[in-house]
Amino acid sequence: MAVTPEIRKLNKRNTYLYIYKHKECSKQELASSVGQSLPTVNQNVNELQDEGFVRIAGLYESTGGRKPMVLQCTPDARVAAGVQILSGQVTAVLLDLYGTVLSCEILREPYKNEDAYFQKIGKFIADFINAGGYSDDKLLGITLATQGVADYAHKKLVYGRILDNKGLSADRLSACIGRPCILMHDSETAAFAESFHRPDLRDSSYIFLNDYLGSASIINGSLYRGNHGRGQLLEHVKLVQGGRKCYCGQYGCAESYCGAYGLHKMSGLPTDAFFRLLRTRDERTLKIWDEYLDYLALLLHNVLMTMDVDIILGGLLRKYMLPEDLQIITEKIRSQTDFDISDRTITLEYITDYPAARGAALYLVQHFLDNFEI
Repeated sequence: MAVTPEIRKLNKRNTYLYIYKHKECSKQELASSVGQSLPTVNQNVNELQDEGFVRIAGLYESTGGRKPMVLQCTPDARVAAGVQILSGQVTAVLLDLYGTVLSCEILREPYKNEDAYFQKIGKFIADFINAGGYSDDKLLGITLATQGVADYAHKKLVYGRILDNKGLSADRLSACIGRPCILMHDSETAAFAESFHRPDLRDSSYIFLNDYLGSASIINGSLYRGNHGRGQLLEHVKLVQGGRKCYCGQYGCAESYCGAYGLHKMSGLPTDAFFRLLRTRDERTLKIWDEYLDYLALLLHNVLMTMDVDIILGGLLRKYMLPEDLQIITEKIRSQTDFDISDRTITLEYITDYPAARGAALYLVQHFLDNFEI
């Protein structure tokens, strides 16, 4: 029976994804693992080599006959660019297909919703990508992660009070960069970086403890975006009735209590200075930290009562947190519920360097893998 083009593509896809997942293998292992004949495996491997996706990385030890070839995916057969735009800086990273950072550059520039600003960062991004030396046919794309909620198609920001960037379009930025790009919320991309590098991650809620609080959820291994692309906005859950004013215009939002700015408002100290004092067991900072953890535990309790998930804490405050802080948070949550939460984990994020920018690029890498030969 003749093999249809669809079956050929499926065989080739399975061959590539097996090599990608296992990092390296032999043709004989491929044939037995993906259920293909050796001639079919040879054909697929030869095509993948010609296209630059697979390479020969040496020879295994002989088991009696010819030494089998070591097959590997070519990590930089495709690359992706991720960019995080904040109020005072732009961070750009270039990643290979395994999420390894090939290059990174930071531009210190105050955000302005003006053409001159977008032209400047557009040139910065274009120059950064060009310096990588990869041709456009190897570039999977560019994702811009920022403090604003994007529509479902990643084409336009539908909410953006922090940077006053509501309505900013990917087309406007693409024109300045000279290449197509998409837009995403930086909390979502940071969460996606965790999901990509932790394939065994259970359903989780990611809490971005940056200057401004952010959040996102990973459900069934995928980024949860909801019905309208908003996904999860825990930062605007009401924690204190009639409490501090939030940038959204409402009062008592978690944003005003659980972000790094919230901690700063409570202490009056820069983050570094606060934690230096805290770790000396300074009485005042210990009291403030305990109050902060009360608010954070209340937010996490509400999450756990709403969703049966694990918790990941990331962002700016993550690097200052110790295992004892996680234990205190857990105990504070336990004191608020009659339900057993012993099997719900509260952990610190795995990706600590440029998580939002890296996740922005990884979103494109995952799309490539999901659609390879489809």
